[in-house]
Amino acid sequence: MYESQTLNAFIFDHCNKSMDNAVSAERYPLWKRACPGLNDIGFIRLGMLRCISLVDSGRHFLQAAEEVHEEQCPLSTYFKSLKSPRRVRMLEAVEQQSYDIYSETLSSHGIDYLKSFPELNDYTVLAADGHFIDHACHTEKGRNGKVYAAGFIGSVAMIIKSVGGSVAKIKNSLLPT
Repeated sequence: MYESQTLNAFIFDHCNKSMDNAVSAERYPLWKRACPGLNDIGFIRLGMLRCISLVDSGRHFLQAAEEVHEEQCPLSTYFKSLKSPRRVRMLEAVEQQSYDIYSETLSSHGIDYLKSFPELNDYTVLAADGHFIDHACHTEKGRNGKVYAAGFIGSVAMIIKSVGGSVAKIKNSLLPT
């Protein structure tokens, strides 16, 4: 039987399990590194909290994270970590493990949300969601002198079927735009 836990506790447990699985899946992961300012689990948790928070900007999020979730992160550390290529590689490894954990959980409970739509069996079905926010007043301009809104699109495979009918896996993704 499952015991009740807070959303923060669930996210923390899931992030840790996904990270452990990602580290175990590679012999010497080049993306693994100890960052004293903001460790990888903290970075993932902040990213997830950012997606589910009702905030207007990154700075607003950091203020809310400290006040509501008791998560403290220096402003410069958070924004620099968002641009890190190493963090992107780490997220790619962890997201595959996260997807596998959720797929296994859904399968073990017999949950198949698209089962009643057999006409989709020959198609790849993806679910996606995203958000775009206006750029901050301090955002640097690009090479062309323009500033664009920040945005992310997340997607997850609902069903992947090959022509022969065997089910294949595809990872979910978080795509900065």
